[in-house]
Amino acid sequence: MVEQVKPEGHFTHSMSSSSNKSEKNAAKSRGSDSPFKCIGLGLAQQIKCEKDEDLAAARLRIEELESLAVNRQKEEQEVIKLKQQLSEFIEERQGKSSKVFLRD
Repeated sequence: MVEQVKPEGHFTHSMSSSSNKSEKNAAKSRGSDSPFKCIGLGLAQQIKCEKDEDLAAARLRIEELESLAVNRQKEEQEVIKLKQQLSEFIEERQGKSSKVFLRD
């Protein structure tokens, strides 16, 4: 009968020690023993957030500049088109005025 109690007692002790180990591991995973590590992690997270914000702002600025570039290209094409129309109009007017002078 002593032999039966001994294995059970040993099993209960090993279960108890393994549960204590898992509790200690869980406690370590939840928090740090060192306050400096916690501060370091907070600082690293803050730096990461700041970099993410800077990256988002830079992407937004790139989109704005790309939009401006497209608008300027459209404006340049419109100016070229208007200059061509003006040139054709002037040539047409000069042609008509020279014909008027030739008649007289």
